[in-house]
Amino acid sequence: MKQKTLSILEFDKITKRLSGFAVSEAAGKRALELMPETDLQTIAALQRETTDAVGRCLKCTNPAFDKLTDVSGALHRAEIGSVLRIPDLLSIGRILQSARTVSSTQGEQSDSLNGYFMGLTADKQFEDRIFGSFLGEDEVADSASSALQGIRRQMKLASERVKGMLNDMIRSSKYQKMLQDPIVTMRAGRHVIPVRAEYRGDVPGMIHDTSASGATLFIEPMAVVNENNRIREFELKEKDEIERILAEFTAEVALRTETIKQNYALLTNLDFLFAKARMSLAMDGVSPELSLSGETELKKARHPLLDQTSVVPVDISLGEGVLIITGPNTGGKTVVLKTIGLLTLMAQAGLHIPTAEQSRVRICKKIFADIGDEQSIEQSLSTFSAHMKNIVAITNEADGDSLVLFDELGAGTDPTEGAALAISIIETVRAFGARVAATTHYSELKVYAMTEKGVQNASCEFDVETLQPTYRLIMGVAGKSNAFAISEKLGLSKKIVEAAKLRLSEETVKFEDVLTQVEESRKLAEKEAAEAAKLRHEISLIRNTVSKEKETAAEKADKVLEKARQQAREIVLEAKRESDALLEEVKELHSQAGKAGMQKKMVEVKTKLNESVKKIQKVSTPVKAKGVKASDLKIGTSVEVAELGQTGTVLSLPTADGRVQVQVGLMKMHVELSGLSLKEGQTTVTRDGVKSHATSGVKRSNVSAATEVDVRGMLLDDALLEVERFLDQAVLASLTQVTIIHGKGTGALRAGIAQHLKTDKRVASFRLGRYGEGESGVTICELR
Repeated sequence: MKQKTLSILEFDKITKRLSGFAVSEAAGKRALELMPETDLQTIAALQRETTDAVGRCLKCTNPAFDKLTDVSGALHRAEIGSVLRIPDLLSIGRILQSARTVSSTQGEQSDSLNGYFMGLTADKQFEDRIFGSFLGEDEVADSASSALQGIRRQMKLASERVKGMLNDMIRSSKYQKMLQDPIVTMRAGRHVIPVRAEYRGDVPGMIHDTSASGATLFIEPMAVVNENNRIREFELKEKDEIERILAEFTAEVALRTETIKQNYALLTNLDFLFAKARMSLAMDGVSPELSLSGETELKKARHPLLDQTSVVPVDISLGEGVLIITGPNTGGKTVVLKTIGLLTLMAQAGLHIPTAEQSRVRICKKIFADIGDEQSIEQSLSTFSAHMKNIVAITNEADGDSLVLFDELGAGTDPTEGAALAISIIETVRAFGARVAATTHYSELKVYAMTEKGVQNASCEFDVETLQPTYRLIMGVAGKSNAFAISEKLGLSKKIVEAAKLRLSEETVKFEDVLTQVEESRKLAEKEAAEAAKLRHEISLIRNTVSKEKETAAEKADKVLEKARQQAREIVLEAKRESDALLEEVKELHSQAGKAGMQKKMVEVKTKLNESVKKIQKVSTPVKAKGVKASDLKIGTSVEVAELGQTGTVLSLPTADGRVQVQVGLMKMHVELSGLSLKEGQTTVTRDGVKSHATSGVKRSNVSAATEVDVRGMLLDDALLEVERFLDQAVLASLTQVTIIHGKGTGALRAGIAQHLKTDKRVASFRLGRYGEGESGVTICELR
């Protein structure tokens, strides 16, 4: 990309803004040097990195890249044997610290940045030694070495002895009158006391300093000279030990130079990537679709350098051919032109662009822009000449991979010649295969766009009533310059305006009238479309409201129904328990056959059983019966009794009033033919003991019953009710072996049924099915 194009489209302002989002100086410098790429795969990889960085910003803690300093010079000195200073070691420690914290806060994720984070190498032990040994840029901790700790301890003891001796002197009456102040201070690194000048001969010792007035002498008494000398010796030892410590750390740094270099490079690279992510979030950017062919389609595009809260988004479509943008001055034509170019540059630099999702950018190897007034007095160039100089260069260099942007093409000269020249230039560049976007006021170019295949009009909308541009871009419609209307609104005499209109050619007037009619039709269509959209929105709201009300009503109904079902289950279970007790009594009565009072007890049991059945009848959901014909029935036929929702067996043929006697369990009842349905797929058993499909070992009885029940897909409570009913029928039919099919699934239904069977007195034993019987998907029960 030419630097001049980047400057015209203000790409340098984008990189400067990006630099502001970087934390480290190195990342900021890299942002300023950012350039667009031209290889599709490279650009796609850069976009993917920015997108992944945005994702991490939203999901994870933002990585800390502050206090990163370029340590390449320090690492080079360490490699050649020079001793590093404390600030160098602290900078290296901060790099190691950042590498550790950044890698730990981000973690391993399957995205394009994972390699950067995995490449960071933490060295917690060396990092802790650096920060534990150096407390500041000029301060070494006592813990840096045991030798240093010992030296400083001895130096402190010596210093305290000196201070003690001097304090004794300043407290004694002998010296109090000789001292300017009763304090111990330091001069030239040695402990001294302030003595008045007139007593200099009375205090033997070394003079290290005098006050500005000369009235005070700072004397080191002879009594402490030896101790001060010892302190000085310890200071020299301390300095030597610190140098030894620095040399030791330098040697360790030299062993880690490659790791530190790699960490620094990765951290600054990540800082740069996250700067792109932060800028994307700040301008609500998206990653565009990329292609080498087709059109550039920018949806809800916003110029990134304008205030994002007030800028008017525009939809721009630039296909294989030419886009002619028209409209009045200050209407936003040049902004649209720059938006096309700048967003293309940003996308090719791996930056997100401020548009809506699903925007598409076609990659260009060259972008040319002739925008702005470049007239130069020094070079004797007029506006037209300056533009033409640029255009000559563009026509010499443009090719099929180029995007060319012309602002006010052909302006600055005779309108007729300028329009003809503009069309010729566009045709020439278009013949190279380049895509072109140009702004103009010339009617000839509007007509050219309307009549030439592959050339499209677009206009920047302007409100003549308010004399304000709306900054909306209308694709497919040529715009008016509105010079007459604007001039009249600004106060120009209507007479002058009318006179000017008379000077227009008939063709021009007709063309302007057509544009006016097109504009009015477009506004009317937009108004109707907006009203239609509003109505659709209102209908959608009403539909959603009705749907929510239906859902609410359905939920309420479900809750009521569920409550009723629960109550029904409780009643049925109570009735079942009573039935179990009654069955036990029946068995007992059978065993006491012939004893006195047995008949009376049988009547009582039968009465209680009927009462239990009536409870079940009250909560059973009626089943709509299909009805049967008298000819369909015979003694032993299995039928569904709709009122009970149960299966029964016909005990007698229909009477004259259309009623038959049916046995349901232990209960015998008369039911109308309309309340019955034939039981399909089940072989009936007659009173005489005619056919049954019971398996071997199953007794025949005068009551029909199935030998298996399928409860797959039921809730446990519902399945237990079904098993209870099935076992009742099996016992009444004197079956000795039955099968319960519950399926394998999670095993919850199998376990619940097994737990229930353990407490059922009708069941002698039960087991899971064997191979060929259904295995763990069925339970085989042996009845008493």
